[in-house]
Amino acid sequence: MDNFFIYWLVWLNLILINAKIWDKIDVSWWWLLSPMIVLLCIGSFAYFTRGKTTTANAQGLRQTVETYSELIDRITRKGSH
Repeated sequence: MDNFFIYWLVWLNLILINAKIWDKIDVSWWWLLSPMIVLLCIGSFAYFTRGKTTTANAQGLRQTVETYSELIDRITRKGSH
């Protein structure tokens, strides 16, 4: 989701909440807060799944670097004999 779209939804939601507080609109609180709840759920899911992926990528990268360093050590030892 584009950041502009998220900001726009948050500002729109805040404006509608203020209108509800000042009795300018007659809508249920569930309808007003549902977009924020949905965005919070989507954002939490994306954050927590990204953390696991980042950790897995870091471990894979570390293993790749270790494999390459072992390969370079073998090549340099073979060339020095």
